Amino acid sequence: MKKRMTALLTILMLLVASTGYAYTNRNDIYSVVDFKFFQAPSGIGCGLCPVYTAPSKSAYRVGNAQCNTNYELYLVGYENGWLLVRYETNNGGVRVGYIPLEYVSGVKSKVNSINRGVDYIGQFSYIERTATEDMYITDNPKTSNLAFSSFGTIRRGSTYWILGKYTYYGNWWYVEAKVNGQYARGFISRDYSPNPGPNPGPYPSNSLGKITVTADASIVRQNADTNSVMVARVNAYEEYPYYEVKYGNTAKPWYYIYVDGVWGWISGGRCRVK
Repeated sequence: MKKRMTALLTILMLLVASTGYAYTNRNDIYSVVDFKFFQAPSGIGCGLCPVYTAPSKSAYRVGNAQCNTNYELYLVGYENGWLLVRYETNNGGVRVGYIPLEYVSGVKSKVNSINRGVDYIGQFSYIERTATEDMYITDNPKTSNLAFSSFGTIRRGSTYWILGKYTYYGNWWYVEAKVNGQYARGFISRDYSPNPGPNPGPYPSNSLGKITVTADASIVRQNADTNSVMVARVNAYEEYPYYEVKYGNTAKPWYYIYVDGVWGWISGGRCRVK
């Protein structure tokens, strides 16, 4: 299965390269980029479209997943002509998936007029990992209760690839894997620590104390600097041990914490010491 998966991914990556996309392919959790969505308030006018979890008709499809593109959509970008979108479902959830080429081939200029960043999808990473436990995978990264929203399971010992991270609702990895024998993409909780994970940091055991987050959607950054890249988001009332304190480019102290598999810095302006 691993050989077949590797062959499939090789073909996929060659196709991506031929269309001008360039995955980072760096084995660095900190290089994984966050999703960027661009609103299309009136949709893209293709009517009712089937939606797949990955850009292929042989990829896993969740039931008869479809969306009406005449209504509001959020766009990520194109891959081999397939458009990656986020859309709302009738039950109040959201889904993220790919609309096939034939439904969107005539609207690329319209999409470009909405969003100059449609090639953002080319920034996805491709970091190989081995599952150290069974992991639920979902196309609905709005709920934290994966047990009731997952479309499959990545089995312990199987290979998967981290493509990006998603922090609009909670903290998620966007991954590629085989699900029920089919190629699929979806979201796993960042509570599942990638193995091997990021550098465990200089202070793996003895914390200096705890901080309580005071504001929702607070950014945890790679360095103690407001210009540094985001590695996670945390929310009000959450508590974390901190392992170092330093002053960066603001008057407030920064605290070094471990969140969902990564180490990073949170500004003292977004938290308080317990």
